[in-house]
Amino acid sequence: MRNPPNLSIRQLEYIIGCYCLAHKDLVDADFISLPMDELHKRMPYHSAQIAQLRSEIFLLSIELHQHAIMANAKHVRNNLNLFFEMLSGYTSVQENIVSNLWSTFFLCVPVVSTTLASVSRLFPNKEKDQIGWLLIDEAGQATP
Repeated sequence: MRNPPNLSIRQLEYIIGCYCLAHKDLVDADFISLPMDELHKRMPYHSAQIAQLRSEIFLLSIELHQHAIMANAKHVRNNLNLFFEMLSGYTSVQENIVSNLWSTFFLCVPVVSTTLASVSRLFPNKEKDQIGWLLIDEAGQATP
């Protein structure tokens, strides 16, 4: 096995030992030349310990959001009220405020799930490039 780029043997040994990584789960020059069925079985730079750390970081980030929401409860409540009025069509909102309302919503609700068919109704005021991450499970229904 070759070393991953830019890592010394000492650094590599430290990473493997510290995070309980298997050698086969390190990405090196040979990794990308593996057959596709073998690539799909690998979990690059993953171990149970890394998964645990990732989960802890996620939970801490949710807690941070909770503290930010509570510290700004009045503003968050006002933004959410206006946000839902905007979505319901009860009020129109200036374009320069729409982005802030969406940001407040996503601070409180980090994951939104909907069908592809209802995206335009759920996100009527979203401009291009305003959604940070978008995962589409119904990709066969979407046209490029």
